[in-house]
Amino acid sequence: MFLVVMKIWILTLSQVQSSQPCGHPTSCSSGIHIQNDTLTSVPSLPHCITRVLFLGTVETIQEKAFEGHPQLERVEFIGTSTTTVQPAAFEGLADLKVLEISGTELESLPDGIFHNLDQLVTLHLTDNKIRSVETKLFSGLGKLRDLQLKCNSIDSISSGALDGLKQLEMLDLSRNNLKAFPSQLFSHLANLQLLRASKNQLDRIPQDIWSGHLTNLEEIDIRGNNIRHLQTPKESHEKLQRLFLGNNLLNELHKEVHTYFPALKILDLQKNNISSFPQGVFSKLTQLELLDISNNQIEDLTQGSFEGLGKLMELNLEGNLIHFLQDEDFKHLQALRSLNLSKNKLKSLTGMLFEVFGKLQVSLDDNPWQCDCEMKKHINSRNYSFIIMCTYPEKVNNQSLSSLDKSLLCPTNTPAPSSAPSLPDSSSSRPSSPDSSSSRPSSPDSSSLRPSSPDSSSPPPCTCTKPTKEPKAPEAEGLNWSKVSRILVPVVAPLLALLFVFALARLYTRSRGYTVRSVDPALKPIKLVDEENCKLLYVHDLPETFLPPEQPGSVSS
Repeated sequence: MFLVVMKIWILTLSQVQSSQPCGHPTSCSSGIHIQNDTLTSVPSLPHCITRVLFLGTVETIQEKAFEGHPQLERVEFIGTSTTTVQPAAFEGLADLKVLEISGTELESLPDGIFHNLDQLVTLHLTDNKIRSVETKLFSGLGKLRDLQLKCNSIDSISSGALDGLKQLEMLDLSRNNLKAFPSQLFSHLANLQLLRASKNQLDRIPQDIWSGHLTNLEEIDIRGNNIRHLQTPKESHEKLQRLFLGNNLLNELHKEVHTYFPALKILDLQKNNISSFPQGVFSKLTQLELLDISNNQIEDLTQGSFEGLGKLMELNLEGNLIHFLQDEDFKHLQALRSLNLSKNKLKSLTGMLFEVFGKLQVSLDDNPWQCDCEMKKHINSRNYSFIIMCTYPEKVNNQSLSSLDKSLLCPTNTPAPSSAPSLPDSSSSRPSSPDSSSSRPSSPDSSSLRPSSPDSSSPPPCTCTKPTKEPKAPEAEGLNWSKVSRILVPVVAPLLALLFVFALARLYTRSRGYTVRSVDPALKPIKLVDEENCKLLYVHDLPETFLPPEQPGSVSS
């Protein structure tokens, strides 16, 4: 075994030492992953790569950092210590399609830094410390489709900053410090399909979002702001399918607003201050499939509240103040599959509602249920998917209605016993037979009811044939660890030895420079991000190849 390990070790080192320059067909990689804790700038790179991923301490992306590499299509700096991007840093990247700088200390970018990236389609600048977006920052990006600016500290965007992004389809400005948008900021984004600006400090929806310019919008997400009023759009948004307005300060809904969204499928209104909504407010949303009005202040469902929602499949009313439901409340919801009424003030359900709820996935938890005989009869009539935990009466508090004994809630129909008639005088009522005991049926002596003891004079016990016991099934044999070890050791030992050798080889290469990893061009790095705190936690560790640099901090080309 020792000789085998040594042979593998020698072969591995010889392979490492004999790595050929990038031009050699056996060592050319479509992409590399570079990580080093001593790098301060972008090192020289192999000529044959089309993708490079940097992890570690690249503090500065210097001017013309990628000169001589026009073939690069994807460049990513993830979780690096980058604080500075010099002008013309990306000059010469004529074929670049994806650029990402995320999880860095970067606070600003020079104007026109991307002006020569004519083929750029995706630009991600997330989880940095960028404070503002200037007018000329994105100039020259005529083919850009995906722009991600979430998780920064942006508090201002200059007017006209997005004017040149004619092909933009996705824009994410979530988790910044924006209080307002400049007028006409979005008016040139005719192809925009997805707009996200959640978790900012906006107090109103920009009017140009509702203008007739953004006719291709499919999703608007402005959750987690300070919006109190939903303005009426100027034009109908025929393609809008998802509208997220949750966690704002809305206190009312206007019927006319929703007439402008005929294709809407998801409407999120959770965590607002809505106390009621007018009859038919959703009647024009005939394509709606999910409606979330949870955690508001709704006390009653007015007649016709859900009129027109014939395709609604999921309705969430959790965390409101609803104390009563009528049989007609859900009659328009023919396609409903899921209903959440948890954490309301409901006390009872009618038989008709039991019938309706029996066809759905229903949640009724955390309501002050007043369990009674009528509810008990209905809950026992079939197997329901929901559980009702009683609050009242006190004797059944915190017990499941279906598990209760019926007698606890339903009074018995047995009449109460009447007062016993007075017994006649014994001397006159008894028969005149000399021995009164002869007229009574003789009761067996109590001793005859007891099982006779072995020494008693009673008849011997019945000699019955004992049933033959079925033979027990043979117990399963215990795991034979000796056999297992004989099978596994020859397999596992070489694998462990191989892992040990590669670990030593990795240490050897790190002692000569930084680690270089091969990258599948179709594989996007797997990133684990703490969305709540906008923090990059982990980047997928990609498979390694050993291409030691000629000098520490550089790769031979």
